[in-house]
Amino acid sequence: MDMLAVAMSDFKHTIRSSQEVFEFFRTLAAAWPLRERLPHTKSGSIQIRWVPGHAEIPKNEAADLAAKEGAASISPSPHKSSYASLKRYAKTQSLSTAQTRWQSVAPQTYQDLEITTSPKCPEELQLN
Repeated sequence: MDMLAVAMSDFKHTIRSSQEVFEFFRTLAAAWPLRERLPHTKSGSIQIRWVPGHAEIPKNEAADLAAKEGAASISPSPHKSSYASLKRYAKTQSLSTAQTRWQSVAPQTYQDLEITTSPKCPEELQLN
């Protein structure tokens, strides 16, 4: 079973516990063989096992660790970036880098007057 079945399902109530999630998946698994299929696909089978979280189960702990590592890593985007998005990203990065650098090299008098690399619009000119 894929997550499409979950996404396409109609949630009648909010799931409050992991046991409710398990029961929900069990219901989906029972309905899975009855789904309409394309002629060239096999019916397959679904196995659902209840594994309580944080129960010192070695494979579960290893899966938790792998999930945390995966979430922490920065993966390259599978999508190609447009010219406009790359230009916007470069502009944002350069402004941020310039501001950080300015904060470290600005004369004290400039810092006291809060003079930045990108001047702010004076309050009297802002539209409210």
